[in-house]
Amino acid sequence: MLRSLKKLLNNAQDNEEELSDGARARQEVLRCLLRRPIQIGEEEYESLLGEVYEMAEELLESAPLKKEKIENDTARHRQKGARWDEMGFQANAPDREFRGGGMLGLHCLHFALKKTPNICKQIIRGPFPFAAASINMTLVVARLCGVARPGSADEDAVDPLAEVGEGSKSMANRCQKLLEDSHDGFFLVHCAALEALERARFDVDAGPMDFAACAAAARDEVAVLLSHQPSSGEALQNIAHQIPKRVSGFLIILTAIPSTQMLDEDDIDNIERKHSAHNSAHNVISEKASSSGFGAILTAIHSSSTSGIGKISRKGNYYVSLSTGILKWYDEVHSHFGRTNSKVAIPLAAPLGTLRLRPSMTIKFNRPNKTLSIYSLREPIKPLFSAIALDATDMERWCVALTEHVALGGALRDGKLAKGATQKPTLTDDDLQPDQRYFKVIETIGIYVRSAPDIAATRTGHALMPGDLVYATKRIRVQDERAGPHGRSFLQIVLNSPFIGATTNNNNDLSSSVAIGFVMEHHPQTFAPIMLQVDPPPTSSVSSVTKNMSDEEEESRKNHLDYCNASDVHT
Repeated sequence: MLRSLKKLLNNAQDNEEELSDGARARQEVLRCLLRRPIQIGEEEYESLLGEVYEMAEELLESAPLKKEKIENDTARHRQKGARWDEMGFQANAPDREFRGGGMLGLHCLHFALKKTPNICKQIIRGPFPFAAASINMTLVVARLCGVARPGSADEDAVDPLAEVGEGSKSMANRCQKLLEDSHDGFFLVHCAALEALERARFDVDAGPMDFAACAAAARDEVAVLLSHQPSSGEALQNIAHQIPKRVSGFLIILTAIPSTQMLDEDDIDNIERKHSAHNSAHNVISEKASSSGFGAILTAIHSSSTSGIGKISRKGNYYVSLSTGILKWYDEVHSHFGRTNSKVAIPLAAPLGTLRLRPSMTIKFNRPNKTLSIYSLREPIKPLFSAIALDATDMERWCVALTEHVALGGALRDGKLAKGATQKPTLTDDDLQPDQRYFKVIETIGIYVRSAPDIAATRTGHALMPGDLVYATKRIRVQDERAGPHGRSFLQIVLNSPFIGATTNNNNDLSSSVAIGFVMEHHPQTFAPIMLQVDPPPTSSVSSVTKNMSDEEEESRKNHLDYCNASDVHT
């Protein structure tokens, strides 16, 4: 016991000695703020809290409340009806929220609202609770910057997202130059964490239940930023704009062939044979990477010919990122794996190639052959990027993310989402006859199921793959500014049955316990079909009433749902 305690103290002392005097002094001040509990009525606390309220209220979607005469000199943030819940606090009184981060959490919140109001505005109007997210990122940054004392019992509690066995001893020196001149270095890292959190959310269109995954991605990105040991706040911002960002899509192993011609089955077989000797190594990496929701490592073959595969000019691993609609690939030598997440630590170098996803493109993937291609729909039609996946399941999920980036990217870049944000869309329901309720996803597209008939609605956690059959209860037509002159249509589909949509009663009406979701029937920009109407399946393949299922069928249904919940993870 004494040896363990002595070892912990020595580790903490060694870490402190590696810092400069200025950095160590500022680290200690930040540490005191982290430990200092808030005290209601204290002048500094009430003053900072009041300023946080004023700044945050200006960022809310609705106009701030009128500043009426205050009776008994009660501060506005202490008045009845203060809008703390809209600002992301879990209760009407914010004081309990700071227990984990102490006064440091409040200082970080104040600094972020003052210095980066645009990022704060995006988060405050998004699905994540802004204040809770800021305090969470404070705790993450406290560990990354060594403010949580290394070797202490508090260290693991401060950052629940940290990897097992990872101490802040190895992290603290990365912030030394940032802390040498000012405490602002720490607060700037916190702002970078909030920006990374919002980027992770935006890239995958995350909902409230996805906060933990996005926070973990933000933490990894900030760790990459700090690995470059920025010398100043300006250097930190420069690095943040140059290194690859967190990516939407799954970490998978692919064999990529940038080519001007679509691969045929003989080409695919030849390449797979050439890589068969490496499959075992690839599978090991794939298992390590499968828990991450971000990124892709490609084993790429570049073609030096413009027809077919041609002469192989280069082999090697490549890191491919997808962020805000731009596909980029880098040399694998500049990337490495963490224990549970992909982390990228590349020199500030240009990518080997980039591809901006546009509405004029389409994603096609073939399940049996595990191939994917990004095609330009402009004449002449040709693939811009082709690849072979070693893991078909992850490849499919990644393609769903790619599909949505293409489908939604045009609407976002054209400003249609923002322009129509204040206008309530007009919805029109079209009843479908019993024999018109069956639809099939086209063979080359995957799409997420959403919680409402809107391309900006949050996801339900389900994804439809090419060729999936679904049962639709109604068609909803949307007319608003975001939809363009032709409008847009969504299908309301049933989610929880062995055959998706089989849960109906004898009158073909939905039972009250059925889960539903919404999918786009057409591409929101090109209006190309995504869902095709098909003939009803044979009666024998559809169970008429869920409650009449046999025990075996009900167990099968539950297993199907468990599989969907486990596999249809948000990208």
